[in-house]
Amino acid sequence: MLQQKYLRIGVIDYLNATPLYHKILSRDDVQLHFGLPTQINQMMRLGEIDAAAMSSYEYAKYGEKYYVLPELSISADHSVGSIYLFSHQKFDSLEGHVVLTSASATSVHLLYYLLKDHRVSFSFSSTSNLQYSQDVSAYLLIGDHAIQEYHKKSFSYAYDLAHLWNQKTSLPFVFALWCMRKDFVTKNKELSLRFF
Repeated sequence: MLQQKYLRIGVIDYLNATPLYHKILSRDDVQLHFGLPTQINQMMRLGEIDAAAMSSYEYAKYGEKYYVLPELSISADHSVGSIYLFSHQKFDSLEGHVVLTSASATSVHLLYYLLKDHRVSFSFSSTSNLQYSQDVSAYLLIGDHAIQEYHKKSFSYAYDLAHLWNQKTSLPFVFALWCMRKDFVTKNKELSLRFF
């Protein structure tokens, strides 16, 4: 059986995710593959990378393909500080059109749940092509873009999704799980164990 020389790791390409990868950046037995969270999900699903902090929504859909690495996740007890819904309307009375980032699966589905009783419609936009419009009631942004927008204070309200979830459920929220592909582990046990 042919063994891989490198563990291919998906890296979320946001500044606030950098601490997740600090200890592996200088290792010589890894190859780093950068992308947005939805891109990392796709690379994992297609077997283009072997391990990553991948969306909890993606894991819920395709969990049979992956092992979850213990005690490693992107989670928030209250506020996460990098996933915001920006609006000029109060959340409780939000209605109209909401533009969603195309960079995240988990955050989008969390917002669907939080807004399920609201009169809203949704569409997706790439953050790099985002154009603010008065016809849009709210924008969901994540990562660097959300942090930058939060500090600009361009909107009347910035709702942290993890905080909204905690208010509703009194529970923490898991945005991403560190996972490894099962087929990779089967073929590369020694390299897999070095990752822990």
